[in-house]
Amino acid sequence: MTKKAMWLVVSCLMVTALVLASCSSDTTTDTTTDTTTDTPTDTPGATAGPGMVTDSIGRLVEEPQYGGTLTFVFGDVQWHPLGGDGPPSNDTIFEGMLFWDFTRGPSGTGELPMNGAGGGGTLEDDVGGLIESWEQLTEEEVTLHVRQGVRWQNNPLLNGREVVADDIVYSINEMMAYTNSLLYTEPGDPGWVATAVDKYTVRVVMEAPKLRTFEGLASYTMIIPSEVEAEGLNWNDWHTSIGTGTGPYILEDVVEGSSYLLARNPDYYRYDPLHPENKLPYPDYMKGLTIDDVSTQIAALRTGQIDYLGYVPWAQKANLTETSPELVYMSQPGFDLHIYLRQDQGYFVDKNVRSAMMKAVDPDAIIRDFYGGDAEWWNFPYWESCYPRFTAFEDMPADIQELYTYDPEASRQLLADAGYPNGIKIETIAMQSMVDILSIYQQYFAEVGIDFTIKLLEEGAFWDVAGAKEWEVISSNHGTSCTAGIWTLLADGDHFWNYSVVTDTHIQDVIANLPSEILEREEYDRQMKELGVYWAREAKYMNLPTTSDFKFWQPWIKRQSGEYYIGTGTGYYSSLIYAWIDQDLKFEMTGER
Repeated sequence: MTKKAMWLVVSCLMVTALVLASCSSDTTTDTTTDTTTDTPTDTPGATAGPGMVTDSIGRLVEEPQYGGTLTFVFGDVQWHPLGGDGPPSNDTIFEGMLFWDFTRGPSGTGELPMNGAGGGGTLEDDVGGLIESWEQLTEEEVTLHVRQGVRWQNNPLLNGREVVADDIVYSINEMMAYTNSLLYTEPGDPGWVATAVDKYTVRVVMEAPKLRTFEGLASYTMIIPSEVEAEGLNWNDWHTSIGTGTGPYILEDVVEGSSYLLARNPDYYRYDPLHPENKLPYPDYMKGLTIDDVSTQIAALRTGQIDYLGYVPWAQKANLTETSPELVYMSQPGFDLHIYLRQDQGYFVDKNVRSAMMKAVDPDAIIRDFYGGDAEWWNFPYWESCYPRFTAFEDMPADIQELYTYDPEASRQLLADAGYPNGIKIETIAMQSMVDILSIYQQYFAEVGIDFTIKLLEEGAFWDVAGAKEWEVISSNHGTSCTAGIWTLLADGDHFWNYSVVTDTHIQDVIANLPSEILEREEYDRQMKELGVYWAREAKYMNLPTTSDFKFWQPWIKRQSGEYYIGTGTGYYSSLIYAWIDQDLKFEMTGER
């Protein structure tokens, strides 16, 4: 079977799945409007007229409107504000210390991708939130100044008292102690030590400054009041979240397993950075519908029951854009995928064999012909948004570009040079989710004499085998990072996530001697960038095309340009604090406001 025939078979299977998914929901008449565009709502070059104003970066844009209800979906709702998997409370009721500068994001100048894969992430990108200002005293120590006058939402427990330094200290300690938080720290491991210097000043000392930064701490730490614990209340009970945050919305009601309603916080302290005279937020209410099934979520978007859907998988995108062509959408990076070549034994000790694998496959053709352009393959160990550490493929040295350029004849020659003129036979373990892309690679490999067998395992068995290192080749996702932490595991052959199974002393030496990320940032970035080039030259992992995920929203939802993450919170919905609703357009298109 030819490669294109194989792609056709796989594509047909995926189309069938899409049809079944779309048929699984109740059939309704599509009365909503939508347009496929990735441009910001606030568009430069607009014509002056009624309802047009100049924003803070000098563009003529639509004037934001107050009012209305913004409805979205959220699947598995959990209410603990310190949870690491995106509770809705993190984006609306509670907030962290700092925000990325929204004026420099996709809805502003476009300098910061804000796409969830490192699209921001340095102190230079931050503006004040609950922490109004800060001083980095040394690599290990930072002083934080709490914004004075910010008050907790008013409930009998807190009575709208002021946020003070003790709240910041308490929240940092809780983030390290709570096992489900993104910053959980095992007792005895290095972490952060926070101390209240006075009512509005906090001193934070980082005990492992090369692997931890204050920006990371500030981004993920949700500020919560100590009174909840003192009164013996349970954060996992949604009633506890009523009036206990500082965020732009107040939890008003929950219908368990169905929906929750958030009302505008009239005392919220932040103003719109693009319209500094306007107090946030704009909608009167936000309503979250609890819908677990993706196809049902998409049906709700298509029929106008919801305004915004923060996650649409690639496999659903084509169907949704075809059936609802006026929806607005934006892509965002998905998980990185790889074929990992074990290098402590077997064929792949020889770089010639690893190089033969790279040159046997044409990822650009796969992206074009199979994924319709909605994928990337040059995405590890850094995403493009990990500026300035990322090096684009076309900017790599010539020898590295040659190493990854599709050339089946050169691939066969490399195998012969390694002593395998008749090819090699290898087996990869994988889970069902990767069978489509691996089947395409299997066809490519066969053309150069590589017999590539795919052994599918259930998830539990897969991770058991992976952890025991009982495999020759493993295919899975890994996870990218813009920090030195990823190099620590990639350099340690004994680490669970090191699938080359080789200890790389060069990487270890570089990491051990890195300059200060805080005090010598330019040199730090240069050395981190060089590590990315070194990794590419060593050809340790095969990068597979990674599909994009998508956000979709109705055209009456304004001030959305696909931002995933705005520097605080952990979910798909944090950027909605800047959104507004064009209620006239909504009425024109749906007959409802």
